[in-house]
Amino acid sequence: MFGRLMSSFVLLGMLATPALAEDREAFYIAGDRDEAPYGWIDRDGRFVGHYVQLMQEAFAHLWVPLRHEPHEWEEAQRLVKEGKADAIITTMTPEREEYLVASEVALAEPEWVAFVREDHPERDELLAKERLEDFAGYRVLDYAGNGWGKANLEGLDVQREGTLSETLRRLAAGEGDVLINMSEVTEHTIRELKRAYPHEADSLERLVASSNVLDVTSMHLLVRKDSPHVHLVPRIDQVLRELGI
Repeated sequence: MFGRLMSSFVLLGMLATPALAEDREAFYIAGDRDEAPYGWIDRDGRFVGHYVQLMQEAFAHLWVPLRHEPHEWEEAQRLVKEGKADAIITTMTPEREEYLVASEVALAEPEWVAFVREDHPERDELLAKERLEDFAGYRVLDYAGNGWGKANLEGLDVQREGTLSETLRRLAAGEGDVLINMSEVTEHTIRELKRAYPHEADSLERLVASSNVLDVTSMHLLVRKDSPHVHLVPRIDQVLRELGI
């Protein structure tokens, strides 16, 4: 009898809780798969990084199911804009303010610097520049979906396409003069690219970063205003503060 009762309780529990595991009930973060060390696909095919680990820990404290999946950056933004995902992690822009609300706690505060080829004929001049407008007249490479680039590089000769990794490979191949991007992300991505493309390692090794910080941004969890989970934002902030972020 006891065994039958226990079996009944287990069955009832299984019937009562499946919604918690369904993707539609989970808080869905569309992650950037090419933003090491914050989020990237490692050599074992796993989505890893600072944001991935931090969100897993925060949502475990909230007892809220989390779906955090890697995408090409343009695709991640599209999923949120079309209401197919709840959130992305990036910097707020005027365009994003129209349909997203930001966490108060910043998840990262990256510095933006210039990257050029060591053998560029104007290497020293490019590395010495202290303002974005000083790059007028040069071919500035950027990657698709970079909201910071769209907001800050207007008026420059910008060639925008592909992913960050693809853009770095183009820069190393001499297809542009300069890339302005987050220093930690770019340096980590260069290291990953050298392992992934050993035949390009020498040219990637010649990419150097300026010591001049051109901008500093705050990266936040940005949640759709019409998401069924938007009410969680204050709780997420509280947990992030408790975790020491």
